[in-house]
Amino acid sequence: MAGDVFVPVVGQDRVAPTGDAPPSTARGEFLAGATAGAAALLVMLAGRFLLNVPTLPELIATKSLDFVPLTLFELVLSIFGSLAKRLLLLTVMLAMVVVAGVLAQWLARSPERRGQLMPALRVAAALWVLTLVVILPFTGVGLAGWALPAGAPTVALVELLSFMAYALVLVWVRPLALALAATQPQPAVAGTGQDRRRALAALAYATAGVAALGGVTLWLRSGAKSGTTATPAAQPDVGALASPFDVVTRVTPEITPNDKFYTVSKNMLADPSVDVRSWRLDIRGLVERPFSLRYDELKALPAVEQYNTLECISNEVGGDLIGNAHWKGVRLRDLLERAGVKPGARKVVFYAADGYTDSITLEKALEPGTVLAYEMNGEVLPKAHGYPARLLVPGIYGMKNVKWVTAIEVVDYDFKGFWQKQGWSDEAVYKTMSRIDVPRNGQQLAPGAYLGGIAFAGDRGVTAVEVSLDDGHTWQPARVKEALGPFTWVLWVFQAPPDVSGPRKVKVRATDGRGLRQTSHYVPPAPDGAEGLHTIVVQFGGR
Repeated sequence: MAGDVFVPVVGQDRVAPTGDAPPSTARGEFLAGATAGAAALLVMLAGRFLLNVPTLPELIATKSLDFVPLTLFELVLSIFGSLAKRLLLLTVMLAMVVVAGVLAQWLARSPERRGQLMPALRVAAALWVLTLVVILPFTGVGLAGWALPAGAPTVALVELLSFMAYALVLVWVRPLALALAATQPQPAVAGTGQDRRRALAALAYATAGVAALGGVTLWLRSGAKSGTTATPAAQPDVGALASPFDVVTRVTPEITPNDKFYTVSKNMLADPSVDVRSWRLDIRGLVERPFSLRYDELKALPAVEQYNTLECISNEVGGDLIGNAHWKGVRLRDLLERAGVKPGARKVVFYAADGYTDSITLEKALEPGTVLAYEMNGEVLPKAHGYPARLLVPGIYGMKNVKWVTAIEVVDYDFKGFWQKQGWSDEAVYKTMSRIDVPRNGQQLAPGAYLGGIAFAGDRGVTAVEVSLDDGHTWQPARVKEALGPFTWVLWVFQAPPDVSGPRKVKVRATDGRGLRQTSHYVPPAPDGAEGLHTIVVQFGGR
């Protein structure tokens, strides 16, 4: 071959006789680094699912939300919905792989470091130290991740293994990457082993592709749990119903099953897995008698049971991020009275196992309906809903009903929680809402068909629901089922007059317990919760 052709060979670097290294060399170095970065990411993912250590991309993506303007956040949320945070996580993961590739190119600029294991390990060690003392504290989990449930030693071990994987895979895969990236590869020659190297390279990149596919699968699987969607059934035979309200309950049960109850979390990949054997609930801060409770001690305290509806503050008009359940737990007031709140206290702060924080006023904390729950619909609180204990605060949106609670702290200042720091409401009082669950938008109905759905106004209750069949020009009262409790939604039904025909724009509105009617003016969810009237179009009678 001519002397000006660059030929990568395993175990040996041949440098172009003049000028910079060929473009194929830079591509090869980047490919090797990106593959090594993917390997490090796989180790982090293994640490996430085996040892409950959040990955660096998760922590960085979550921290990045602090710098996203609320208007941009709202725009992205309106476009991508519950997939927004998964897309953010995927973006950060890809950025990590790209940075790993660029780092490999930088290493290869020095001949004495090129393809050598010890320089790669030294870089890995430097990245490990940088992560423990700078990056992790910056993301809010403390030095070496001491604030994470897994603990600093476990976090440090996972990060060390991740960066070691980067160094080892980088050195191992580099010759193969250079061989694949060469623009004029040498033909295979019997006895040289180059054909075997290419086979190994193909195997390595096939493995990387499978690993990437597995990571995306896990991502999509975790994203599939971010909400529930009520799919209205066709109009049932009213004559077969025990009650007109069954029109609604066949679509939206009055008590939402645990596996159908909506879930929303700040966590990008997975929610925390709390070991109840080591879990402790700390009550501290501005109190006379700080104390801790184990799980069995919490359950041994006098319990209360109540129905409670929860709604996410990001729920759109007519959205499905709302559910109603029967809960059992301990009044927060009882815990605070045992601790003895000192004069000057203003807020009660809640800390969660996933690093989430929020607060409520002391007055709200002392209300009898504010409960630390450990059962949901007669079952142990599911992991997705805050096992082993979560907060229930009637009257305010779900983001302040903290899950996976590990500590309760009384403070004398205005504490701002995770979402409040990003511009979301601190008061977060539920807006009056109503929703049409039957019929579906665009459905054809028989004359005199029943319509139905839910209405909710937090702890204010709902006193009336009205339906309009002419785009809000006139309104007629609906039948409202008695609420299961003072903190729950209500079911409503309405039978259309038999003489109504043709296409109709149907609206619904509710009136709360203070006599305030739901506003017709649309307001997006951010930052205080959505407002507006749910509207559908249906066809009565023949077309």
